[in-house]
Amino acid sequence: MNDREVIDRLRIAEWPMPSPELRNRVAAIAVRPPAIVWTDRVWYSRAFRLGAAAVAMAAITLDVWGAQAAVPANPRTIAAQVETKAIEDLVRSAGMPDDAARSIAGRQSLVSRATPIDRASLIAGDDQ
Repeated sequence: MNDREVIDRLRIAEWPMPSPELRNRVAAIAVRPPAIVWTDRVWYSRAFRLGAAAVAMAAITLDVWGAQAAVPANPRTIAAQVETKAIEDLVRSAGMPDDAARSIAGRQSLVSRATPIDRASLIAGDDQ
């Protein structure tokens, strides 16, 4: 007997009816649909998806506006910072303490940015 014959015999065989107490037990079991998780409710919510898209667009817009509003660095300011750092390093290498090196470098940067009238008073040390 092959598989096909077994399957055919099982199909034509009469199955006994379940007992009434088995039917009652099966009918007494409460069938509940699977619980829906809150993340599924949120994800399939049209309001959530539209809100997420709006937040993403707002973030991109703010990022683009922020990049456009950035002020380019002034080359004179960068040059002054480099000069101040070089003077500070030079004074430190000469053996002066850190606070004195910062003071001398700061005074030099003030002198280099001052107008000709103010230079004389800065160099002389008049703090008026």
